[in-house]
Amino acid sequence: MKSFDFNEQFAAADAESVRRRVDKFLRQRFPDALSIRRAGAANDKMGADFVIEFPHGQFRFVDMKMRRDDFKARGMDDIALEVWSNTEQRKPGWALDDSKLTDYYLFVWVTTGRVVMFDARALRAITRVHLSRWQTGNKCAEQRTPTMSGSYSSSVVFVSSDELALLVGRWQGIQLAA
Repeated sequence: MKSFDFNEQFAAADAESVRRRVDKFLRQRFPDALSIRRAGAANDKMGADFVIEFPHGQFRFVDMKMRRDDFKARGMDDIALEVWSNTEQRKPGWALDDSKLTDYYLFVWVTTGRVVMFDARALRAITRVHLSRWQTGNKCAEQRTPTMSGSYSSSVVFVSSDELALLVGRWQGIQLAA
């Protein structure tokens, strides 16, 4: 089981090149935004790494999922969807948790600079529909995260960003036509 160091990931997330890339991507995607800023620590736990402010008091929340290595470049599934945030307590992962503030999931790969974003509601819906198929046909992994009082494990299923894009697009098309 892989051990995961959140501090290392957070330090990399604050790296200047990643910050610039994310800012540029979000500003291009949301040109009418009044501001785009990092969310506070309390909101980060609720699935909001970035807050985007729009005219008329509207806000959108973006949860960034960053990985150092881009496995798509090696022909492998490249997005790790967290199914269980805490397997021992059976706490759903962000890919299934509707209680999060998240409006968009932003995936960033440090080594290639690739950035992909999906609507959170759509991603959670298609995860529910396709999870059992992915868990039997795709790579799954557990990782142990150390805490001050011990550790916990979480589990993910790896899915291709191309497949997710196709499924999210279909889901959104169905929703728009309804």
